[in-house]
Amino acid sequence: MPYENRLPLLMDRGIALWDVIHTFERKGSSDAHFKRAEVNDFLSFFELYPSIEVVACNGGKSASVFDRMLKDAPELRQRLRVVQLPSSSPAHAMKNAVQEKTRVWIEKLALKL
Repeated sequence: MPYENRLPLLMDRGIALWDVIHTFERKGSSDAHFKRAEVNDFLSFFELYPSIEVVACNGGKSASVFDRMLKDAPELRQRLRVVQLPSSSPAHAMKNAVQEKTRVWIEKLALKL
């Protein structure tokens, strides 16, 4: 489904979608080679939307950067449930990738389908 069609579906379900990193430089496709990363202003975001309870990070790099940002906001760290999910990137392949990643996402987010 095209990105512009997915956004209204997420919004209808009360899901916000925002990259942890606003801008960055990297050589190649590996997350290990990030330089000059600028993190999005989540502290202001959570002030505007205090009802947010769960943050799902798409992969390890996203989770580690988000966790570093939370070090400056202990009250927010205590309030939020932060879940690190397997990256949806095809670069992080696994056997039966779509099915397995979907299973793990559902399990970690405690979704009832």
